[in-house]
Amino acid sequence: FSIAELARQTGLSPSHFRLLFKKITGMTAVQYQNHIRINKAKDLLMSGECNVTEAALSVGFQDIYYFSRLFKQLTGESPSRYIRG
Repeated sequence: FSIAELARQTGLSPSHFRLLFKKITGMTAVQYQNHIRINKAKDLLMSGECNVTEAALSVGFQDIYYFSRLFKQLTGESPSRYIRG
C-alpha cells in the first residue's frame, strides 16, 4: 500500500500519517513493510516451499540482489541460510 492510500483510509494527510506511524511503530512505513516482507520470505524459505528467487518474487521483490542485501541487513544472515535442506 502506498502512504497516500493508507493516509486516505485513515483520514489523515500523508505527512501526518508518516509522522504518527513512525511515532507509534518506531520505523517508517517502508521499513515496517520491508520487515513484514522479509519475515514472510523467511517463513517461505524455512518451510521449503521456495528457493531464494521464488521467495523474493512472492513477497514483491523483483531485484533478487536487493532482496538478498536487505534480507541480510534485517536478519543478519543470507536468505540461503534459511533454506530448509
